[in-house]
Amino acid sequence: MPGIGFALPEAIPGLAGGDIYPARFIMPKVGTNNSFVQCTAAGMAIGISPPGPKGNQVSGNVVLAAEDGDQFCYYPPGASIVELELADTVEAGWRIMANAVGLGVPASAGANNFVGALAIQGGVSGDRIPVYVTMFTGGGVNPAPSSSSG
Repeated sequence: MPGIGFALPEAIPGLAGGDIYPARFIMPKVGTNNSFVQCTAAGMAIGISPPGPKGNQVSGNVVLAAEDGDQFCYYPPGASIVELELADTVEAGWRIMANAVGLGVPASAGANNFVGALAIQGGVSGDRIPVYVTMFTGGGVNPAPSSSSG
C-alpha cells in the first residue's frame, strides 16, 4: 500500500460466493461453508477483502479482488491494519460499517448496525484509508466532525 508505510497482515483463505471488489467489507454467504460475499448494509462484516486485484484479472472493465468461485484471502478482525474504500466522509478514530455494496461509511446507532473497522486516518468518498479490522454490534454514534483538518 504505497504511502501508508506498513506491511500487510496475515490473511485467511476463503471462497468467493460472488464477485468481490478490492478493499471492501465481506460477510459469510448464508448456507455455504467458508464462502464469502461483499457485505450489505445490514450484514455482519467479518473482514475486509484484499486491497488489490486478483493478479491481472479483469471482469469486463472492472478489476475484482475475487470472482465468484475463486479462492481468495481476506483480513479478519484483529488482523492489524488494512485498506478500506470509503463511500462517505470519516475521521480518524471513527467506527465504520458497510453500506449496501461493502464500502465503508460512518457507523450509526442501531441494534442491527455492525461495526467492521475503526478508522486510523480520515478520508472522503472514494478514498482508501488504513483501518483496524474489528467486529461488534450496535453501531454507535461517532463524534461530530472536527472543524480542523489534520
